Amino acid sequence: MAGNRRLVWHESFQGSQIDKSRWKHEVSAYGGGNWEFQVYNPDRENSYVENGTLYIKPTLITDNSKFGQDFMSSRYSVLDVKALWGECTRSECFGDKRKAKDGTLPPVLSAKLISRYAFKYGRMEVVAKMPLGDWIWPAIWMVSRDDAYGEWPRSGEIDLVESRGNRNFRDCDARKILSTLHYGAPAENGSIQDGYEKSTSERWAPRHKPLMWAEEFHTYFVDWTPGHIQLGVDNDVIMDQPTPREGYWNYGGFSGTNPWTRGGRDAPFDKEMVIQLNVAVGGTNGYFPDDPQKPWRNDERDANGSFWAARHQWYPTWQGDSCALQVKDIKVFQ
Repeated sequence: MAGNRRLVWHESFQGSQIDKSRWKHEVSAYGGGNWEFQVYNPDRENSYVENGTLYIKPTLITDNSKFGQDFMSSRYSVLDVKALWGECTRSECFGDKRKAKDGTLPPVLSAKLISRYAFKYGRMEVVAKMPLGDWIWPAIWMVSRDDAYGEWPRSGEIDLVESRGNRNFRDCDARKILSTLHYGAPAENGSIQDGYEKSTSERWAPRHKPLMWAEEFHTYFVDWTPGHIQLGVDNDVIMDQPTPREGYWNYGGFSGTNPWTRGGRDAPFDKEMVIQLNVAVGGTNGYFPDDPQKPWRNDERDANGSFWAARHQWYPTWQGDSCALQVKDIKVFQ
């Protein structure tokens, strides 16, 4: 029990394999809609269970036997996701197939797990350790099971925690974790993300222990009710968002057609959500701001190529299992 709540779902990653009745993998080079540099796949090298801990670990595509050392240097290389893994779960943004002759291929393999379990309202606690390694972008988050109000960001997103693996990069490194709510609406023609509310709160590690999020396990939580969404770590609330009296549409100051009129006052956060665990790398949406220290620019045509060319700088920072998101335990209380 958590307070007067009852434990309704528990994942402690026992056994030697990921339980496929509880989790499914994303299999795609989609890049999260941010043109990230990884390909999500179900191979054990990138997601595995050992000693009661789930590891989600990025690796170089050239270290995988499916590809080999010459894969990134040959202009004849083809990344065919369905041919390699038997399925492609997201084909947007060339998520299903890419050819080297059209541009540098994604140079990193990683994993994203999506729960088959969904819930509406309650408290979720996730015991996890963040990864270390330049340009690594882990996330523990929740999205609508059925895209109840339409594609992102109309159906809402709750990010318990995101971080960056860099030991030292401006004010955007491993010292800081982020908790975020995403909601809003795309443009009326559906082609461009016109505007969306991104309510973000952050927590810095103490000066005497700047990498604590990546050196120790912490308990990240969401407390989600019709009246509020609280996000935090180790019982310390980072974000406290009461449900707006006027609803999220008016609170966000959006224009156009409100997609949430058929929902409750807390729409879009009034539908069942699934749990997502992933490790992304890089991307061009500004999560890693442009800086002379960064080997690619967010507006360049071949960000994959610039990133790959600088691997002698960033790859040595990916050391052993420290570059993996590690998750020990997930509990949902209602």
